[in-house]
Amino acid sequence: MRLSLDQLYPHVSPGGYVVLNDYGVFEGCRRATDEFFAIHEPGVEVIPIDAIASYVRKPVPAAV
Repeated sequence: MRLSLDQLYPHVSPGGYVVLNDYGVFEGCRRATDEFFAIHEPGVEVIPIDAIASYVRKPVPAAV
């Protein structure tokens, strides 16, 4: 999961969504995801879809 986020997340448009399959089932997936967002997008909320999957919305930068 971490490699996928490292490589693909920078290409997600602001306001875009990332679906995290297996976030609710595999501890390793959850840990890697939480570590990634703690470094790259502190404060982003992982929102459950069901018992297995979750999603994150990439923040939109504030207008200047």
